[in-house]
Amino acid sequence: MTHNDENYAIKLQDTVGTQHVYACSAALAVAYEIGISLTEAVSGLQELVTPLGRMRIIEGLKSTTIIDDTYNSSPIAVEAAIESLREIKYAKRKIAVLGDMLELGKYSSAAHYKVGEQVADTVDLLITIGVRSRKTAAGALASGLSEEQVLQYDDVGRAGRELQNILQPGDVVLVKASQGLRTERIVEEVMADPLRAPDVLVRQSSAWLKR
Repeated sequence: MTHNDENYAIKLQDTVGTQHVYACSAALAVAYEIGISLTEAVSGLQELVTPLGRMRIIEGLKSTTIIDDTYNSSPIAVEAAIESLREIKYAKRKIAVLGDMLELGKYSSAAHYKVGEQVADTVDLLITIGVRSRKTAAGALASGLSEEQVLQYDDVGRAGRELQNILQPGDVVLVKASQGLRTERIVEEVMADPLRAPDVLVRQSSAWLKR
């Protein structure tokens, strides 16, 4: 960040995505307005721990990297997540696991199809979860991905198990869907240390785990 010709470096841990830039910029602006020095404000941001399930980086099996964005999903949020995946330069393959976006009503079909169009030029492999996301698969196929590059599932458990077999060292995997699909279970299936799930994944309370 630059202010009055002074540069400030801000590094957030265990997360990725330009989404955080806006939140941090707003926080710094408020801090400056109420009299907190930018040096102090920037120092405070270095300690920020972003919410679970929101573009969090988790070590995956087979020396892979998981981008856990499973908290929830919407068309705008998916677009931002895809753009973040697109900007990652060092990946053997880029894989997107995208599940249904719920509560879109009459816009559901078109919104899911558009996501498929958006992701097609970014990923080497697309995995869709849910009936609505079949439109995402259709959009991706129409936009250049081959049938071998698009896998479709209705069951989260099966998708997670098969993703284990698909992973190769160096892969970067984005996982995102509305909370009703519970795609954090996919992340747990492919994370390097599933014993850490209660600390790093969303919806790990006893009430959620029983659903």
